[in-house]
Amino acid sequence: MDADTNSIETQNVCATRPQRVTALRRFFQAQQMYESLQPIFVITYWHGLTPFWIKDDGAGNKLLKESIYGHLNTIIHVTLYVTCYVLTMLNDFETVAGYFFRSGISRVGDIMQVISGLIGIMIIFITALLPKRRLQSFLRTVQHIDLMLRSVGVHILYSKILRYCYLMILFVFLLDSSYSLVNLTLLKSANLNPSKPLYVVFTLQHTVIGIATAMFHGILKIVEVRFVMLNKVLKNLALQWDNTVIKPIPKQRSLQCLDSFSMYTVVTKNPSEIIQESMEIHHMICMAASTANKYFTYQLLTIISIAFLIIVFDAYYVLETLLGKSKRESKFKTVEFVTFFSCQMILYLIAIISIVEGSNRAIKKISGALTTYLIILLQFTSSNAPAQQSVPVSDNTTKLMTLLSNKTAVA
Repeated sequence: MDADTNSIETQNVCATRPQRVTALRRFFQAQQMYESLQPIFVITYWHGLTPFWIKDDGAGNKLLKESIYGHLNTIIHVTLYVTCYVLTMLNDFETVAGYFFRSGISRVGDIMQVISGLIGIMIIFITALLPKRRLQSFLRTVQHIDLMLRSVGVHILYSKILRYCYLMILFVFLLDSSYSLVNLTLLKSANLNPSKPLYVVFTLQHTVIGIATAMFHGILKIVEVRFVMLNKVLKNLALQWDNTVIKPIPKQRSLQCLDSFSMYTVVTKNPSEIIQESMEIHHMICMAASTANKYFTYQLLTIISIAFLIIVFDAYYVLETLLGKSKRESKFKTVEFVTFFSCQMILYLIAIISIVEGSNRAIKKISGALTTYLIILLQFTSSNAPAQQSVPVSDNTTKLMTLLSNKTAVA
């Protein structure tokens, strides 16, 4: 009896292990665009930065839904932040930096940091909530772009994008939490007890800025991946043609190799059709990028402004201390003092560099597609019309040149 029971329990354990593995794999797999962005929308929904959440319609499709509770959550977060900032202002403009450094200049820095933080957080929440239709329009456009990419042989691997979002959120969480923990531990070690509103302001300000930056990078990655795929379609197509004659290819592979975010399929299309569809896709990607740019403009400007202000004052505190010209009143040693302000500078430098570098990387992918278009159009212009082609090459050239001029103007 015992042997039978043990064997049954063993079978149950063996049966449940694959199910657990499957459930874990499903957590890191996505088949649709909205599903791949679910981690970002979960985090932004919790912190009140967006009123959207991903919902299953019952037929296996993921949709972006707007919730009244999301708006209430935003109001609660804004009220909490404003209240805490006001309390720190009433408490003689209390800041964490003020516990490390006290002087006439640091007093000005504390006042500016509190005021800029209050205004900055308000702008981030307002500009994230009011133009929400632009975010919805961007995502709808990207969804349509993915359908058009399939017509030229590109399938986006959404699971890769999902895992990228997980890593990005994990990086932001670890960076912000470790920074806040270390600095608050320094205050505790010196027997200093900042007020609870200061704890909220200090911790959540970095969190909100980090999440807004992470969301920007997630949206930027969406645009960048589509540009990369389109560039490779065009480059592969350009390599298949001679400089003199366009070879009719009844059935071709639109892509030979892709990066880890996509795969290719075999398409049966005339090369001129692929070029025309690619230019239409390029136009839509530019439109989507423009919409995303309008959504994030004021948020990024606010983040960079706050970061610049903090970096300037922190650099001054560190240099004054290291050069020995500062008579500071502090309970902290020089090493602890320099560590605090250096870590804060590094944190905001990372935010600025990531924003600038990410934007620059996406711009290069805009420019890469336009360069390839010009190369292919030169091939069209310098080639002879094949007998098999029903439409003259000159007509194709004129049509594609018109499309290119429109796309270049949008870009």
